Amino acid sequence: MFPPRVKDEDEPALGSTRIYFNQPGIQDIRAAGFTCVDMHVHTVYSDSRISVGALLKRAQELGIGVAITDHNEIGGVLEAYKTIPPVPVIPGIEVSAADGPHILLYFRTIPALADFYELHVKPHRRESPFMAIHLTTEEILARAGECDCLKVAAHPYGYSVINRGVLKCVDKHLLPRELPGSLDAIEVICGGMTRALNQRAIAFAEWERCGITGGSDAHCLAAVGSVVTCCHSSTTEEFLRDIQNQHNCVAGTGISSFTKGVTACIIAGKYVPYTIPSLVIHYEQNVVRFRKFVCRWRR
Repeated sequence: MFPPRVKDEDEPALGSTRIYFNQPGIQDIRAAGFTCVDMHVHTVYSDSRISVGALLKRAQELGIGVAITDHNEIGGVLEAYKTIPPVPVIPGIEVSAADGPHILLYFRTIPALADFYELHVKPHRRESPFMAIHLTTEEILARAGECDCLKVAAHPYGYSVINRGVLKCVDKHLLPRELPGSLDAIEVICGGMTRALNQRAIAFAEWERCGITGGSDAHCLAAVGSVVTCCHSSTTEEFLRDIQNQHNCVAGTGISSFTKGVTACIIAGKYVPYTIPSLVIHYEQNVVRFRKFVCRWRR
């Protein structure tokens, strides 16, 4: 049922028939009848240097589709659909919650994405537009739950220092234990995460038998396609339905250390104009964590 692959010698023995933790062989996967989509890609419309035109060209070269998931922004998706894109493009957005986590939302149509953005994201954006909006994780999921969209936890155990993952916040008792039940899937392989953090996400998905996606979290062209989500479907609606029904698989690894360094520089450069408001948001998100540390220290 799933695409052939060469086993990675370091691959964890998780017993999965849905998750292939090694470099995806796109041509082999396509030959097996799958459509491959990198479900987590950023463009110049948020904190990336990838133009929409360059992204579509690269995806066409690789033989994959892409989900454009800019932070709190949909300009990249709208540009991609101004003409008929040469590859499948899934309308998406990565919403940054006030309490830390990032939520990936995927829509079946452009109008549905645009309506959600205009009603629930744009009015709540802050001076640092790509960082946290005024809505919490629970509020974002509640509003998304009223729409026909796929709700996914981006890099669920990320990052090493800051709380950008839903499962990390649940483990730290910053979010309710039952909150993951509001999600349709978790991102089991994120190109921007370390191998250890991806392994934790894979182990959670294996244990809970929950929906899965994978994406490169690309901020530069070199990362595009390093992680793909694969389904036996060709339309956006069918693709998202397959993920929701767990009729899909994920293949990929993390990006190289060099690419991670380039990505960090790109992201940092994009936030320079918003340094002060970004620091304010970081303070607001970490003050609770700091208070808990002080309480533990006093005890």
